[in-house]
Amino acid sequence: MTSKKKSNILYLYEYGDKVTLPDDIEPEALKYYLQKVWQNRYWIYKYTEEVLEENFDGQPFLQFDGRSIRACNYAGVISFQSLTIVLIPKLFKETAFSTQTLAHLPFYLSYCRHIHFPFQWIESDNAILDILTQWIHFFANFTRNLLQEQPYLTYQTYTGQTDFLRGKLAVQHYINEQIAKGLWQQMQTEQQPFVINNLFNQIVKYTVSLLFPYAKGETYGALQDILHLLEDVELRGCTTSDCDSVHLNRLYPEHQKVIDMCRFFLIGDIGTYRQHQPVNIAFLVPMERVFEDFVAGFVQTHFPQWQVIVQKHFTWATSSKQRNLLVKPDIWLPLHQTVWDTKYKIQPAQGDLYQMHAYATALGVRKVHLLYASDKEVSLENIDLQSGSDTITIYIHYLPIVLLTTNDTFSDLTLRLKETLQKIADK
Repeated sequence: MTSKKKSNILYLYEYGDKVTLPDDIEPEALKYYLQKVWQNRYWIYKYTEEVLEENFDGQPFLQFDGRSIRACNYAGVISFQSLTIVLIPKLFKETAFSTQTLAHLPFYLSYCRHIHFPFQWIESDNAILDILTQWIHFFANFTRNLLQEQPYLTYQTYTGQTDFLRGKLAVQHYINEQIAKGLWQQMQTEQQPFVINNLFNQIVKYTVSLLFPYAKGETYGALQDILHLLEDVELRGCTTSDCDSVHLNRLYPEHQKVIDMCRFFLIGDIGTYRQHQPVNIAFLVPMERVFEDFVAGFVQTHFPQWQVIVQKHFTWATSSKQRNLLVKPDIWLPLHQTVWDTKYKIQPAQGDLYQMHAYATALGVRKVHLLYASDKEVSLENIDLQSGSDTITIYIHYLPIVLLTTNDTFSDLTLRLKETLQKIADK
């Protein structure tokens, strides 16, 4: 299936066809922007430096060939100047693009433990064509409703000159600024008024101002309502560092969600404050890691009784000069005495079988399972390999993680996947 173009939106599939950039987009500027996004990726990914090693050849999101671009193995959205690029997982290459296609990514991310995604609570059954518009719509409504019900005011430390004592006397300031100048009758006081013009509200107001070019209809109205609520708040440029400086009381858990969403929108805004200009937004996740985290998180959520252990290091003492090798299977089920390993591939590779053989030998088990991502249900396979006098059985499974029909829902998919995983565990 070829990539789709819709006005100023490009839809690209992982390692799909090349697409030509619009005339008003400069390739080098886009490439430079994506390199900055790559350098700032650590807020989104909760992986170790070892897993997210530096890419010295440049950003890994898009391949550039003159004015042509091609998607790599990342999924998500890039909004740069007048262009939005939606990167779609390769699982959907052979299926008809629909309003359900883009809803899969939030569903997968809702189970991921190593990706910071502040929209996990959005209902994935919603039909969408533009995930960026959906995220902004959710942010606008969630923030407006929260500020209407629970406006955020905080004590703000202020030191300044007054004609009478208010708060407490700022002794050092009083000596330096008043007595030293012969203005002993004027005081320097330190006070903490309860104000709405605080850092939290400044971040929200700035983020809202940047999102206006993307909004229309109900979303635009919600953003306008937020600005009205924050009318007395200073409008100034904010960055993700400002988001990190906000320390909220535990009584404000919902306000923390707002800060997380603001950070999400500001993380890709490399430029300075530009009133009435669209913000650059980029949220891109490696699909191999997403699939791995999704399966592990799904199992931990729906089958806690299995007591699964994720990404545990095991030491394997080989017979060759007694070298100790480390193995790290994706999922270890101690109660079932078996290993599961996820592969974001369409077809199995011989190297996968060797890897599973090593896991089985290191952990002393006789059954291991390879789990592949699939857009449909496929019959199971198994391969027997000899390990000395023992036989190791490698089961190959294709997990159905894609909606089957337009009437299918993510609740149906969840039930179907739970049944599949239970069958695997029973083997």
